[in-house]
Amino acid sequence: MNKIIFLERSAKFINIILNKLHNKSYYVIPWREINKFIDHDYDQIRNPKIIVICGYDYSSSYSNYENYIESTVNRPIKLIKKINSVKTKIIYINTDYKNTKKYTFSRYLFAKNLLANHLIRNFKNVRIIKIQTLTDNNGRLLIYGDFFSKFFFGIAKYFGLIKTITIDEFIK
Repeated sequence: MNKIIFLERSAKFINIILNKLHNKSYYVIPWREINKFIDHDYDQIRNPKIIVICGYDYSSSYSNYENYIESTVNRPIKLIKKINSVKTKIIYINTDYKNTKKYTFSRYLFAKNLLANHLIRNFKNVRIIKIQTLTDNNGRLLIYGDFFSKFFFGIAKYFGLIKTITIDEFIK
């Protein structure tokens, strides 16, 4: 099939990808609904041409370690194993975090990098694209977390702990 599966829910980001790939056939799977797609067979999402993984389940950050890793790493891997084919290309949009340390105290960065490692180990056609955190043209962060997630990302942006890029800059 010539469809794209998005593990993501940002309409703006999805439209950017669809325009770049000149494709109109797609299906969106929000992070918090991955289990629904693992537990049932949905023919419309099997054997996609491309799977685009972006985003993160911010609600999982309050979970214990086992549930957190299950939500942010293991479930996406299970879903991809269920729906991909030998020809499926997997594109993972990861957060660009330039840090020379070999450790992080950030659950967010840990989970995103662990997912990247699992994708590389489990699938052949994986491309990882690192981008800075997206903002709108007014500088507002484009993350879909709860109030606390947005608050802490805002603080990190203010103190220069994270770098950002506007959607317009990303499109170029």
